[in-house]
Amino acid sequence: MRPARLADVPGLQELGLRADTRFEPLGLIRYDPDTPRGVPLSVLVDACRAGLLFVAVTAEDTIAGFATCRVDDEPGRWGLELCLEQISVDPAHGRQGHGGALLTAVLAEATARSLAGVWLSTFRKVAFNGPFYRAHGFREVARRHLSPYQLLIEDAQRATMDVRLRCFMRRAVGARGRGLTGLLRP
Repeated sequence: MRPARLADVPGLQELGLRADTRFEPLGLIRYDPDTPRGVPLSVLVDACRAGLLFVAVTAEDTIAGFATCRVDDEPGRWGLELCLEQISVDPAHGRQGHGGALLTAVLAEATARSLAGVWLSTFRKVAFNGPFYRAHGFREVARRHLSPYQLLIEDAQRATMDVRLRCFMRRAVGARGRGLTGLLRP
């Protein structure tokens, strides 16, 4: 694990597109020829400059995956939080613990910044989505507790997916959560 470098960014876009191929056979995302794919370059650059873009690397220093996040602009119900925008692991490096390591880095960053927690939007039942995050202490946020910004995200998602299959999840961190001890691997 390491923070991403600006030189990593173009390769991360390509890695994200490879990771997205895992969704194609599930039929959960509707793309048309005009629908942009992948994480926009500007999002990756901004996250990198803010210290909020992390990469998982192999023993050979090949980037196996990345996580990008951002700090909320305004405090929500629980205070200021980190929004996990995306974790992508190259399918060639899947099921090797890279996703968990990236999530651990994001949780540690939220703790280091004294934020209240981490939240995200994901598919509720896809194994490498909702169940993965639940196994790492995330819980679904009741609709009545969603912020106006999260409702805007849901509206934007509606254009390419059935939002009834998705949910928002969050996990408290640091003194407000159960800590990271259970997530760290020896």
